[in-house]
Amino acid sequence: MVVAGRAGLETAWDRLESQQPQCGFGSLGICCRHCFMGPCRIDPFGGGAQEGICGATAETIVARNLLRNICSGAAAHSDHGREVVEVLRSATAIANPEKLKTLAAEWGVAADPRSLADRMASQFGSQEGPLIPLLRAPEEQRRRWEKMGITPRGIDREIVELLHRTHHGVESDPVALLRAAMRAALIERLESEGLLRDGVINTESVLEACLTLLARSPAAVVLVGLEDLWSETQPQNTPGTLYERANWQRKTKLSFEEFIEFPAVRRILDRVAAARVTSGE
Repeated sequence: MVVAGRAGLETAWDRLESQQPQCGFGSLGICCRHCFMGPCRIDPFGGGAQEGICGATAETIVARNLLRNICSGAAAHSDHGREVVEVLRSATAIANPEKLKTLAAEWGVAADPRSLADRMASQFGSQEGPLIPLLRAPEEQRRRWEKMGITPRGIDREIVELLHRTHHGVESDPVALLRAAMRAALIERLESEGLLRDGVINTESVLEACLTLLARSPAAVVLVGLEDLWSETQPQNTPGTLYERANWQRKTKLSFEEFIEFPAVRRILDRVAAARVTSGE
């Protein structure tokens, strides 16, 4: 900043200062310019307009704005993935042939770079049915996604639908819009941080990525649930029960001596510890 100032170079902070005071409607996310009937804005104090020209409420406008931002971010990261697929398609040598064979078997194609790349590329525009990488997720997790209606399809399909649903006169239910956003942004944050090992998406990798993200934060303390480390599915306590089950009495699946040497547990704890050192905490 000092060097830029001495050199007479304008920085983002200078441009931010020149924008003061910033628009309060925009800061609250309650202005909309998605169509040419607007722009519209909602009075946050209740004295003025409470609906846009199309009838959108503050909640709908906020949800639409959030979804459109998610669309642009997801589009950017999906294109990064597309570039990786194109690199694989043109590969003339593979550093780890065994990994290629493993991935080819998972994707149901011949163990050569072009066949695997072609199959992966087809997933970007997949219209229906589960994506192949989602089959790595635990069955219970997939059931929850299905129940909530957020099982992801091809990213191109998701982005087109979200842009369609956020257009005026189409979707007005903010809860439905946010549910759609969850489907599009389910893994995007962790992937954008580079926290998912080799792009693998399963319970263990997502847990490890989430804990690493927390560990990188400036928080003074990061708590890790021990049973989470081996993906325990049985709760120690079920709220709302008293005599129906023995809460807080179930023995852990692994003893202290066992879980402290469990490879997956050690790897996650080591990664969390390393991230805490990096964060300076």
